[in-house]
Amino acid sequence: MSEGDPLLASGRRLIRGAFAIAMVLAAVATAAAGPYTIPDAELAANFAVEWGTGTLAKTDVAGPGVEFLMTVPDKTAVGDNYPVGDQAALLWDPVLHHFTSLAAYDSIAVVIRYVSGPAGSDVDVHLFLNTGLTGPSGNPSDEPANDTFWGGTWVTLAVGETRTVVLDFSAAEAYNAADNPEPHSGAGQAWVDGDVHAINDRDRHEVSHLGIEVSDFDGDTGGQAVALLLNVPEPATLALLSAGLAGLLLRRGRAH
Repeated sequence: MSEGDPLLASGRRLIRGAFAIAMVLAAVATAAAGPYTIPDAELAANFAVEWGTGTLAKTDVAGPGVEFLMTVPDKTAVGDNYPVGDQAALLWDPVLHHFTSLAAYDSIAVVIRYVSGPAGSDVDVHLFLNTGLTGPSGNPSDEPANDTFWGGTWVTLAVGETRTVVLDFSAAEAYNAADNPEPHSGAGQAWVDGDVHAINDRDRHEVSHLGIEVSDFDGDTGGQAVALLLNVPEPATLALLSAGLAGLLLRRGRAH
């Protein structure tokens, strides 16, 4: 077969096409493995105080972001317990046939700004979730032991500071996992509460609860209200947008 043979050329085109498709699929798979961000609609519609004596008022601000006006006299959890609201846009679990899955993601990440509070104060924030459905649709069904609470790393925010708060699925604090049955994380391993473990694929398919805990460990808010803006664009993103807008305006100015 010569270099100019039509069959050879056709074969090469097929190989290049298959390679291009494989590269696209790999890029999609890589993109899908990023962090999940709780949508504004879910925060605004369904998050409420679940434990602690703090208070919560919510405002869905113009553009991206939801403001939480809170008092945090103690550790206060706000979240959306089972079933997680439709606005959270969880993915389809092909085993249990419910929209309860975050298996396509490697973490939860929420950008939070401590907008206002007492001068010089700070607040402490972390993300949490529960996995393992415990009713008739669970795996195994009607088994309370399926449930596990997972906590992310605590982050301290000073007034005016913006940080990304993350719950990493590969390294989260596990609670109530000592009795987990198969096929759930740590089954049969008698995990100790508070130890750090990975959330396995089955549990990432069975998300029953999303939440955020806010506290004031050093007490410097004095029980006064604090305002947190969730899903605010990160400073680096804002800088890029500003630079892009400035460049666009410059080009338009030259065109005129």
